[in-house]
Amino acid sequence: MKISYIGGGVMAEAMIAGILQREIARPQDICIGEPAEARRTYLTQRHGVAVTADNLDAARRSDLVVLSVKPQTLSGVLNGLRDSLKSDQAVVSIVAGVKIQTIATGLHHEGIVRVMPNTPAQIGAGISVWLAAPPVNREHREATRSILCTLGEEMEVPEEKYLDMATALSGS
Repeated sequence: MKISYIGGGVMAEAMIAGILQREIARPQDICIGEPAEARRTYLTQRHGVAVTADNLDAARRSDLVVLSVKPQTLSGVLNGLRDSLKSDQAVVSIVAGVKIQTIATGLHHEGIVRVMPNTPAQIGAGISVWLAAPPVNREHREATRSILCTLGEEMEVPEEKYLDMATALSGS
């Protein structure tokens, strides 16, 4: 599976390290869209992954696109990716507090998975609560589950309200 990250911060790096350690994907199958040149250089040197300053370029390289940006930058990211994702791609959002419908509307794309990891995930001892929208296929659900297992425990929930609860708890 080819995976792209939009944003190469600490949580994205924790996920990438886990993916590579567990051989879910190879370095050449991962691309990160990251605006900071120093961070791009670091991620390439540390993990051997592809990097680009162009989020659209990163997203086009993958089956699974992970949104790992700060909530305050999400609007610009969604605008930059709107109408560009293929129907067979899934988007996994680890953006805190942002609902599935907000992302789906912003991207004009329905295959959204919302995840709320917590900070112990950075050392593989976290718990990630998640929910996939109905259009997300089984393969992408299982890929999401595999990735989240690299961060610690994972729990798929039946309703988005549980993600909101997890967000409130993790942010406290």
